[in-house]
Amino acid sequence: MITIDHVPEGIDGILLTYGRPFDDEGELDPGWYARETAVFTLPVTLRLSWNPAQHVARFRAHKLVGEAMKDAIMSIAAFYGPDFHRLDLDMFGGCFNFRSMRGGHNLSTHAWGIAIDYLPELGKLGSAEDAQNYPQHVRTAFEERGFIWGGNWARPDPMHFQTTNCY
Repeated sequence: MITIDHVPEGIDGILLTYGRPFDDEGELDPGWYARETAVFTLPVTLRLSWNPAQHVARFRAHKLVGEAMKDAIMSIAAFYGPDFHRLDLDMFGGCFNFRSMRGGHNLSTHAWGIAIDYLPELGKLGSAEDAQNYPQHVRTAFEERGFIWGGNWARPDPMHFQTTNCY
C-alpha cells in the first residue's frame, strides 16, 4: 500500500509541504507546475463524470501524492472486480485544477494537485445524504492511504479526498 508520508495543516503547512503554485500576480507558476506535478497512468480506465463517453487513462497530480491516488483506485477496482464498471464506480471528477474553492476566494486544494474528486454523482457537494450513502470501501481506500474525506465536513463534499486536514 502506498501512503502519504505527511498530512500538513493549514495554508502554511500546504505551502511548506507542496510548494507555492502561484506567482506574484496570483497566476499558476509554470516553474512550480513543471517541478512539482506529474502525469500518472491509471491502473484501470475511468470515465469523466461530466462526459462518461470519454475515458481517462492518465491524470495530473502533485508528485508527492499521485502514486497514493493510483493505489487507492487500484484497491477500489480490485475490491469490486467485474462490478467496478457495471456499478459506475469508475467515475473520475478531476484532480489538478488551478482554481479557487467553490464559493470562495482561497485556492482549492485541487490547485496543488493534492485533491481528487471521485464518484461525483454519488457524492455531491453539500449533500449530507450523499455522505451517508457514499460507498464505504471507496472512502476507506483513500483514507487508509492518508487522504482526508470531505464527507465529514460541515458542508459535506463526499466526492472529495485531499492530503491536508484543514484548509
